Amino acid sequence: MASVEQFGAETSGTEVAGRFAKRIEGVLITGVSPNSLGESLATAIAAHSPSHLILASRTPAKLQAVAALIPHVNVSCVHVDFSSFPSVRAAASAITRLLHGRKIDVLFNNAGINVFSRQLNAEGIELQFATNHLGPFLFTNLLLPLLASGGRVVNTSSEAHRISPVRFSDLGQDPEKKEMLPPDEEPRRGMGEGILRGMGGYEPAVAYGQSKTANVLFAVGLNGRGVKSFAVMPGTIRTDIVRGLDEEGLQGLLRVEKWKDLDQGVATNLVAALDPALDGERGLYLDDCQLKRPSKWASDPEKAERLWRLSEELVGQKFDLGMKSRL
Repeated sequence: MASVEQFGAETSGTEVAGRFAKRIEGVLITGVSPNSLGESLATAIAAHSPSHLILASRTPAKLQAVAALIPHVNVSCVHVDFSSFPSVRAAASAITRLLHGRKIDVLFNNAGINVFSRQLNAEGIELQFATNHLGPFLFTNLLLPLLASGGRVVNTSSEAHRISPVRFSDLGQDPEKKEMLPPDEEPRRGMGEGILRGMGGYEPAVAYGQSKTANVLFAVGLNGRGVKSFAVMPGTIRTDIVRGLDEEGLQGLLRVEKWKDLDQGVATNLVAALDPALDGERGLYLDDCQLKRPSKWASDPEKAERLWRLSEELVGQKFDLGMKSRL
């Protein structure tokens, strides 16, 4: 249970950061751009003078726009494209140089995309899985030697994880593999997946749901390796991640979900990052600022281990968490 039972859907990130201000030190946030969860995380944390704050995202101009909002803070900006493994490696190296031996107390894996047609990254991997899971998997593991003792990794997941398990038999919705899925890899229908209409037979909600399940399983895998990690559902927020929806899709989303503003949207991330009461908890999935139970397919330790090994294979590197450096 979180420290404050009254924290819930309407709690703001500003309130949570103020409550745990003394625990705010070295922070790294990915997915930072104007009018986003990343910006709201940055401004909520910056209000309490972190020792250092690193913002990472794909578009340098957008990073600088957010940094300009918090000139009183020791902030550094790092370019990274999470769909590109070379970019992720370069960003991790840049962050290592920036820190000069200092530690990260909280890593917010907040970057994510939503696409509506089947696209592949340079390595031939479906773009949502590559960007939303594999990039953060590689990034986190490269930076784990810099995580402070007792530090936390917070993955921005979603209730969309309940739409689909990780499809180990067909990560990328290959048309030739459509009829080959085992029953335990089939998506759950009737979860609003029709709101995101794809092209050419591609189901974007299933791909997005798979990547959000991977975010939770990654937290399971990290915890199993002694790294405190949480996956969180921030809520339904009108951010750029839904910019591809047409008006009918947006209206459908409005019918099935309650919207939060950006400040409310980061409250759960900040509880996961800062609340000391969570140190002794076995749960790792939070929604509306409280621990909740994720889908069984997102909390299975065997599936988490299988995903870890597959992720190592896809990014081309194995990770021994006892290593001092992975760069």
